[in-house]
Amino acid sequence: SRFLGRGKNWKIKGQKKKSKKQRRKQKQEENDMKISKIRIMNWKKRNFEFSPEKLNYCFHQNGYGKTSILDALRYGLTGNLSGYEADGSAVEVVEGSRGLDIYRAHSGTSTVCKTGGPQGKKVTEKVLNKVLSDVSGISVENLKLLSSGDIFSHMKPDDFLALLLEF
Repeated sequence: SRFLGRGKNWKIKGQKKKSKKQRRKQKQEENDMKISKIRIMNWKKRNFEFSPEKLNYCFHQNGYGKTSILDALRYGLTGNLSGYEADGSAVEVVEGSRGLDIYRAHSGTSTVCKTGGPQGKKVTEKVLNKVLSDVSGISVENLKLLSSGDIFSHMKPDDFLALLLEF
């Protein structure tokens, strides 16, 4: 193969140039945070561990932990407890492509934060939030807003469906 041009606009001879839409999609995919594993320990006296796919559905009768999973995930990503007393609970969220492994454990009135999983390095909540924000490209304040059920309860059904179909 022979390289043509200089700088960031070089291409291999015979290779078709990507359209603006293809370049935008590739950049978006490079920036997407894809959670590869979630471990929830002692959340409302229940444990969960799963590896989510592109879109996951949780269906069951009341009282089986659907909302608990979402509350625990919100806590793991943002530190928000949303009124639940989570003493002794812990959440680990792993994002495999970038090596992010964050862990939050609640004890009494404080949260223990670690990078690298439960056995990882202890860090402040501010540092953990910064790492998460750097990897996801979303500020923790926006994650708190996005993880709130309030945002979905105010959407029109068609808008909510359109949002789901994007995934």
